[in-house]
Amino acid sequence: ERTMAGSRPPTESASQHLFLGLIVVVVTLYKRYVVSPNGVEMEHVISEGGLHIFQPFMKKTHRTLLNDRNIWQQCVEDVHTGSFWMDRDDKPVDIWEDLAIEIWKDSEFLTDDVVGYEYWCNILTPEIPLSWHKDKDEKLMETKREWSHPAMGAVLYGYPHEFEGGELEVITSELPPTNPEAELESIQASYDRLIILNVTHWHRVTPITAGFRVTFAVNIWKQRPTSLRVKPRKA
Repeated sequence: ERTMAGSRPPTESASQHLFLGLIVVVVTLYKRYVVSPNGVEMEHVISEGGLHIFQPFMKKTHRTLLNDRNIWQQCVEDVHTGSFWMDRDDKPVDIWEDLAIEIWKDSEFLTDDVVGYEYWCNILTPEIPLSWHKDKDEKLMETKREWSHPAMGAVLYGYPHEFEGGELEVITSELPPTNPEAELESIQASYDRLIILNVTHWHRVTPITAGFRVTFAVNIWKQRPTSLRVKPRKA
């Protein structure tokens, strides 16, 4: 990630209100402008809760390909039985693996001990919600009741979806959402927005009341999770 010459100075803003018994804090701790993968000016906001928000993010070629809803629907169908895995040193075999690399390649969180990427797609509707959860090794939890978490996670809103509701809410501490002292941040799922977050904290998508919401998610891991599928590698 490269800071643009003549970039605007960091700014600070804050707002706070009560929401369903939780304290909702939306704080812009730091803002700067950087060069996106598309070579244009991209806003990079760091919230007080540690969320990194980039917009606009995608390359022009990715934007064009991902404007087709069918490619998203196929991705959702492909991950119906579980998400996919790509080793860190693997070459991408499709647009999703190319996006995974693009999302993380310049990130401070892609440390030397990261071994690879877990990725999947979601299409949420009023009938298909996403409630409070922490990202984890699902198979390990199911079979041994043991917690194992990714290092960090990212969500990209790469389709020009139209919906009502559907905000990403993230608890910014280790407290559960049932604790009235928990603070959360609520971020809109705007088109071509990338959010990097600590997925070991509780997070959810608020109920969608109309339309559909499309997401590509990529977690980076320091230990490979169990039972993820790997796409065939080109010879």
